[in-house]
Amino acid sequence: MATASQKKELLEYWNSKKLIQHRVLATEASNQITITLKSYTMEEVKGMMDLYATILEPGLSEEEKQYFWTHRWNLYEFLKRGVPKFYGQEASSYKKGHRVESAEAIVFKRTK
Repeated sequence: MATASQKKELLEYWNSKKLIQHRVLATEASNQITITLKSYTMEEVKGMMDLYATILEPGLSEEEKQYFWTHRWNLYEFLKRGVPKFYGQEASSYKKGHRVESAEAIVFKRTK
């Protein structure tokens, strides 16, 4: 089980990225931190938060942005959807004009 200090640390780290700010840690986000830290280390989760903040490019206009990703999640949604999506990825995978293939598409091509 994630400790209170780990939960506080992740909340503060998330808020430091200037994405969607949270004043308090909601129960669903708290529970999701516990679930997430069963599969990923604290440093891995922070690394994925860094990646997410990089590709969202907060503060830039759409014309200035280098990355195509625009969907903004709160902390709970990020932990639930974003962590599995961004695990092992690099920012270059989300550059405008870069074609991203899903693992399913690659397997389909190999079995044809």
